[in-house]
Amino acid sequence: MTGWSVEEIREELKTLLPRSWQFVLRVDQSGFWEASFEEKQDKESKVVWRALETDEKRALFEAYGYLWMKQRPLRELDSTWVRRRPMLNPPQSSASDSSPDPEDLDPDEVESVYATLVKKI
Repeated sequence: MTGWSVEEIREELKTLLPRSWQFVLRVDQSGFWEASFEEKQDKESKVVWRALETDEKRALFEAYGYLWMKQRPLRELDSTWVRRRPMLNPPQSSASDSSPDPEDLDPDEVESVYATLVKKI
């Protein structure tokens, strides 16, 4: 794939390009290659994706990669975040979870306890 010529990448892009989309590749004012996909909607075109690259071939590969990933079927089981087996130790609530919160501490009492500890040290 990295050995593909610019023409070969363009041909691959044409095979993956949806019918209502148009691929645009141009050099912007700063000298970067801008690759974009535009979707034709009635009389207007909406930019669906755009990337800037320093090289024409890199811009074409970036566009190819976008289309290639978009064309792949989404399989949720391929995700690393999907649990494949049941949990060995499912979380359980304990009896302490249902107990009420303790009352707030009295600041004077806390100060007196820490004051005696600081004096001992």
